[in-house]
Amino acid sequence: MLALLPEYPSQWPLFALADKFVHTATFLVLTLMGLRAYPARVLLIVLLLAVLGGGIEIAQGYVVSRSQELADFYADLIGIATGVVLTMAASFVIASKKLREKMAKQR
Repeated sequence: MLALLPEYPSQWPLFALADKFVHTATFLVLTLMGLRAYPARVLLIVLLLAVLGGGIEIAQGYVVSRSQELADFYADLIGIATGVVLTMAASFVIASKKLREKMAKQR
């Protein structure tokens, strides 16, 4: 809902790409939460979040002080992709650890 509230210009932005960082971080967290809740539904989570990001950007075009930015949508996609990669890496590490423990018990 915050994405559709009117935006007021900040006099002191933290840094030039703060907006893109927020988009990326938000969709990273949403992806991690979605994949944690539904680990077998990777493609569905990715598609739903991509549609959400695109839908928010389209809806912002109808809010007076907001604008549609393709770069924001790209930042959303980067957050989603990062979440998938981190989840896959964590799964690999956990599976490797379990395999090593299993092999150690067989010796």
